[in-house]
Amino acid sequence: MAVQISGNDITVPRDGTFSRNVSIAGTLTYEDVTNVDSIGLVTARNGIEVGASPGVAASISVDGNMIVSGITTLGSDVKIGTGVTLSPDGNAFFTGVITATTFSGVDTDKISEGNTEAEVVDTGSDGHFKVTTEGTERIRVGPSGQIGIAGANYGTSGQVLQSQGSGSVVQWATPASGWVHAAEITLPTNASTYTFTGIPDGASHIRYLIRYMSFAGTAQAKVQLQKSTTGGSTSIISSNYISFSSYFYNAGNAGGANTDGIDLFDAYSAPANSFFGMVEIFRIGTNGSDGTNYLIQHFGVNHGGSNAEATFQSNAYIELGTGSTDFISGAKFYANTGENFDNGYINQSYLLS
Repeated sequence: MAVQISGNDITVPRDGTFSRNVSIAGTLTYEDVTNVDSIGLVTARNGIEVGASPGVAASISVDGNMIVSGITTLGSDVKIGTGVTLSPDGNAFFTGVITATTFSGVDTDKISEGNTEAEVVDTGSDGHFKVTTEGTERIRVGPSGQIGIAGANYGTSGQVLQSQGSGSVVQWATPASGWVHAAEITLPTNASTYTFTGIPDGASHIRYLIRYMSFAGTAQAKVQLQKSTTGGSTSIISSNYISFSSYFYNAGNAGGANTDGIDLFDAYSAPANSFFGMVEIFRIGTNGSDGTNYLIQHFGVNHGGSNAEATFQSNAYIELGTGSTDFISGAKFYANTGENFDNGYINQSYLLS
């Protein structure tokens, strides 16, 4: 059948070959084309598929989605909106938050910039956090919460951090001789005990100043000493005291002995009473053949609401053991009946010599 021309339409019922250019002003519709070479815009109304079905290698849908089953190689940046850029050298830039359940091939326990970093290390028994600046470790927090300077240098008991000025590293140092006064604490009204800590090994004299101490119910105020080892462990001493306490008032005096601690403001335990006084602890010996020992004394006065009613005195002695290197590092104030504190303030001081 020959070519048919009807009005503006041309029908070619068989294969056609054109040896010169063909210009089409309207729409060209075709199927099963081997190659398409276009210098202008190509519009695919139902999408584009690359490869034979089934197993299409790539497809672009009419709603803008692109699915590629193989490798895609791009020679320049890939931009996703204005927030994500993937560069040809492998870097990724994000302006927002990255959320992932796991990371693979990423150093997730370290934050670094140049030769300065913060790192978390956990070997199973020596977990610690360290900070490095200019390639040198400066500070570390050890597995027990201890602070290390320039690595695992945790200092010794009683040492303090000492500044060397703006151009030098901080270092551990033994405090200079003299009195060290802590801030006064308020006794907690929801507890029946309060333990002071922080006395270093070099303290020769420890002092507690007490004012307005009272309890919510009937109770005997007492104190027990806390001892520390050179390794840092602590415990409350609850036996082996040689102690006697007494009080004096307008009708006479009385008192008694104790081995489990030291009575404070002996026998005066009514909730209306307020106690004022001091506890002083003196170190005797320094790890010699008879160990380190301590002499304790207490003086005080009771105010019953309108006037002073009695004065108090306690004396005690404690030995920490022959050849012992333990030392007193604090004191526990408490009520023997478990009554909570109702009021009170105590200040801890110690003398280094």
